[in-house]
Amino acid sequence: DLDQAINATDRAVKLTPEGHPDMPNRLSNLGNCFGLRSQNECKCKLEDSIKQLNGAANRAVEVTPRGYSDMPNKPGNFESRSNLHSRNECPDRLGDLKQAIDAADRAVKLTPEGHPDMPGRLGNLGDFLSLRFEYLGKLEDLDHAIDITNRAVNLTPDGHPDRSATLFNLGNHHRKRYRHLREPEDVQHCANIFSLVVGQPFGPPSIRLEAARSYALAGWLGLGDGSIGIDQFLSVYEQALPLIPQAAWLGNSVSQRYDRLVQHGEIANNAAFAAVLAKDLPRAVEWLDQGRGVVWGQLLQLHNPIHDLHQHHPDLAEKLRSVANALESSGNLAGSASAILMPVDSATGTPHTPVRDEPSARIKLAHRYEELLIQIRTLDGFDGFLKPKTFSELRSACVDGPIILINVVKNLTFTVALVVLHSSDRIVPVFLPELSYEGAEQMRSMLLISLQKISVRRRQTAERGVFIDPVPRHPLFDVLGALWSIVVSPILQAIEAELSRAPGKTLPHVTWCTTGPLSFLPIHAAGIYDSPDPRDKIFNRVVSSYTPTISSLLRPHTEKQPTSSASPTSKKILIVSQPDTPGHGPLPSTLQEAANVKKQFSDGETTHLNHADATFDAVMREMRDHHFPFIHLACHGMQDPEDPRKSAFALYRGKLHLSDIMSHSVAGAELAFLSACQTAKGDAKLPEESVHLAAGMLTAGYKAVIGTMWSIIDEDAPLVADGVYRRLIGGQCGSTGWAGEKMEAAYALHEAVKELREEVGEVNFARWVPFVHFGS
Repeated sequence: DLDQAINATDRAVKLTPEGHPDMPNRLSNLGNCFGLRSQNECKCKLEDSIKQLNGAANRAVEVTPRGYSDMPNKPGNFESRSNLHSRNECPDRLGDLKQAIDAADRAVKLTPEGHPDMPGRLGNLGDFLSLRFEYLGKLEDLDHAIDITNRAVNLTPDGHPDRSATLFNLGNHHRKRYRHLREPEDVQHCANIFSLVVGQPFGPPSIRLEAARSYALAGWLGLGDGSIGIDQFLSVYEQALPLIPQAAWLGNSVSQRYDRLVQHGEIANNAAFAAVLAKDLPRAVEWLDQGRGVVWGQLLQLHNPIHDLHQHHPDLAEKLRSVANALESSGNLAGSASAILMPVDSATGTPHTPVRDEPSARIKLAHRYEELLIQIRTLDGFDGFLKPKTFSELRSACVDGPIILINVVKNLTFTVALVVLHSSDRIVPVFLPELSYEGAEQMRSMLLISLQKISVRRRQTAERGVFIDPVPRHPLFDVLGALWSIVVSPILQAIEAELSRAPGKTLPHVTWCTTGPLSFLPIHAAGIYDSPDPRDKIFNRVVSSYTPTISSLLRPHTEKQPTSSASPTSKKILIVSQPDTPGHGPLPSTLQEAANVKKQFSDGETTHLNHADATFDAVMREMRDHHFPFIHLACHGMQDPEDPRKSAFALYRGKLHLSDIMSHSVAGAELAFLSACQTAKGDAKLPEESVHLAAGMLTAGYKAVIGTMWSIIDEDAPLVADGVYRRLIGGQCGSTGWAGEKMEAAYALHEAVKELREEVGEVNFARWVPFVHFGS
């Protein structure tokens, strides 16, 4: 294809008379075609060589003793890679690149001064020269690229959308020169230029966010040598954080938003770490919460009742609700052949007739939603309406004990955890010198290998039942031991005095909010399992819960009461069991599980849909007509990482999608018990988004969710369910019983898992570790 493109554009150039006004454009096209081919010729050979080089460098690091002064450093790889480019003989590639440069240079020379296309043509030439520097390592190419790209920037007016991209390229050229010469001056140029890109109000959010990522790479170097101040760091991130939801814009489908977040997910982690360095811990907590669970946060905004606005401005509230409902429907079904939305009148907010979902219609809805938010925020008392939470608001979620945020940041050799205390306004920073992003990733890999070694395997896709082969020494020993030694133990020691003041329970309660690869690790099971000291295991020290964000623990301070006779304090439960779902493997233990749950409730408090009775229509009818504070789903579960709201539970006919559950708000919703496989597993590509069913049920309105990190044994689920509800409903979980403290579900699960652990053996980790509690 490239060869044909080059032949066609080359012929177009040759057929164009000298002096023709279209000649520069055609030369520019020809240059771009040659540039593309230069990047693809011999690519496999070059990439294989680079892979071998990096492998050798990594091996050198592994075999070098810790603390040895000649430890190979990462920056050295850049020089080696550059040299490799020049040694790698690709005559076709370099020939193409020369022709690309010649064509781009001639296009520039033929373009009159003041012509609006001049900046773009200069930028093309600069990019090709910079690329040739990568292959040959000739500094004059890079210097020339910097000069002409600088010229392109100067010729691009302020406010022009292309200015951001041109500035970004200029910053990259300076970064290449720094790698080659190691001059601090280039680091300063990089940081200043990327900072300018972030601050360009008319630049595309994606480019501005990419500049924020690049700024971090240059900024850490400048921070180390004193050429860049921490205040500049904070200023850049102050501008960058609001761009994340803009990149993952409501006008895009959910899957498109997740694609954007894959690219920009770690910006909030870097921002929070910069705030820690500046000793601004409240801002670090705010930024970390703001940058996590972005799509869930958007869905929560669309889904939550807007009670205060209804009380004071009912017309505006109804308009916003109509647009939000249409957006929620559109975002959920986007990409489906049957997708529909409810567009609304731009002036009144009144829904029109349903139409086929189209991107243009969704974009109009998103614009209307933003217009309404701007209008609402001008009202007295609503200036912070649906904005990111302040630290004082987030801190109010700590009523059940400390919330522990662990922010692992790429390219750092240590981590700082932030403990938000419930007894004061203090935030306790805890230095974790042995925990790095790479170390957390290694532990995650060890966990996956461990599960493979013990043959945690499902009988078929979306199966909750598994077989487990016994092993002499469980491979999870090392993972859980490392988690205890380098993560959990230092944190518990730092807040020991605080934990000792926890009222009312035998054990204090903590909530873990983790980032990066740590989000996939069972912190609640950390411990040294061959230690004689029982305090070397986390479950003997604290009761653990998880949360995707602190914001998800907050609830509207005034909730609309349900219209049915059920009250938020009722004990009604909907039980769905599927012992033999068509198209799925049998789960016979779900019958015993349902029986164990039902016996803890009084007559008239349970609605049980089993087997063929548990159809989609039947389940939705019950959820619509009755407000069940409790829902127990004992069936197959399946996750959709592309659009988490399409994640579902398999019913006898059809699937119960998360979006279906979210479509019916349940006032006073207490607990969702997801007795299915991997309902809290998440997606490794999006560790900051918590793309799993448990987080989704929190977004749907449930205060507490019990889920599983990996596949469970079918016969274990009834034991855990019995233990949970016996304590939760039967009043065995403290003196106050089920209607007492908010954290009863966490304590009930803690004790139920303890019973399972004692029955199957403490080191039979695959049986008891997967059960987890989310929420409050």
